[in-house]
Amino acid sequence: MVSAIGQSRTGGIGLVLVGGALALILAGLASAPLQAPQGAADFTTAAQVTQIADADWLEAGEPMAAEPVGENSIGPRADQTYNIPGLGDVLAGQHAEDRHGVEALQARLAIQSGGYNRYDCKDGRTRIVKQIARAAFAIVIVEGGVEVSAFISERTAQAITRLLERDGCLPPGNPFGGALAN
Repeated sequence: MVSAIGQSRTGGIGLVLVGGALALILAGLASAPLQAPQGAADFTTAAQVTQIADADWLEAGEPMAAEPVGENSIGPRADQTYNIPGLGDVLAGQHAEDRHGVEALQARLAIQSGGYNRYDCKDGRTRIVKQIARAAFAIVIVEGGVEVSAFISERTAQAITRLLERDGCLPPGNPFGGALAN
């Protein structure tokens, strides 16, 4: 006859052995490389971060797109022509949307409504700047009727003035001179 104490010791040893075997199996699975099922490559990809270079010195240091352009985004799209009052038709570029996302579309819309400052710079580019909030500016850069970039900058007015002066777009001491559009 087996006592209750003997049964519990035998049962306890059995549980320890089963638990140990389970631990070994799990450890083996954890160290083995997982093989993706055939066709899974269509659904799992390695994300790659691509740094999109600045197209103009004025956008250096600006953040990358927070929100990509989607089918419901509003504003002129890349390869579409839009009109800038006082400047004429401009072909929207893909760079602005790739780098700045929906902010590129927002900048285009803000500039289209007029009330901006225009700077014809020594490098042949026209930089169009419009203050849209206390420390936010819509900026569109155009060269030969083609948009180089469009974005929203959160720099201060003084910082933008210094950049424009530094690169020959603005005479020193003439903050936000340029030709004001109607």
